[in-house]
Amino acid sequence: MEIVSKIIEYINDELRISHRIIAEKTDNLEKSVRNIITKYKSDFEEFGQVHFKNATVRNSVGAVNEQITYFLNEQQSTLLLTYLKNSKMVREFKKTLVRDFFELKNVLEKSPQAQLSELQETLDFIDIFEKFSEKTKGKSNLELLKLDSFLKKSDKKSVLDILNLDLKNSYFSVSELGEFSGQKGSEINQALVKVGFQISENGVWKLLENGKDFCFETQNSFSQLKWKFSVLEKI
Repeated sequence: MEIVSKIIEYINDELRISHRIIAEKTDNLEKSVRNIITKYKSDFEEFGQVHFKNATVRNSVGAVNEQITYFLNEQQSTLLLTYLKNSKMVREFKKTLVRDFFELKNVLEKSPQAQLSELQETLDFIDIFEKFSEKTKGKSNLELLKLDSFLKKSDKKSVLDILNLDLKNSYFSVSELGEFSGQKGSEINQALVKVGFQISENGVWKLLENGKDFCFETQNSFSQLKWKFSVLEKI
């Protein structure tokens, strides 16, 4: 059975990584990485058979070429990384690779019944986390909460919970809370009045004692009440 993530694959009962992924993640030409494996193939074979797959590719002018992809086990991929220039990008990927192999091997050491399901769960999370990380670049706390809420509704793990990011203790305007909960900011304001958290005086919202655990008041050119995300559970 072959279980695939974006980094490590499970092939012939062994965890392996494509030389193309290593080239991409270390900012090297695919051809250059492939040539290293070919040149020092006997070195890599000291750590097991070098698994590969061939694919027939037709280029833009109709010519047919054979493309080979090598799939290296943990020792072989570690050896390959030592043959690459030791740039910051290579060093960072080395750490990523070590962590991934370590975590997945721990899963495989469990009982046969549990290992495949737990491995798939781990790989699913890696995939979710990569997508989450890509989508969260430059996003606000509110947008992160909306994305995480979507994952939960899709029966996926909460990425924020796993990363121990408690954004529910961050503060938001009533407009932002309304955007998340599908309400208008004015509706959130009225709900806060009903539970005794704030009151309007001469068109200005004033914080009441009951609401102090859920709110802070900004003191810029004008005051504004901002509320913890968890206040939605109270209104």
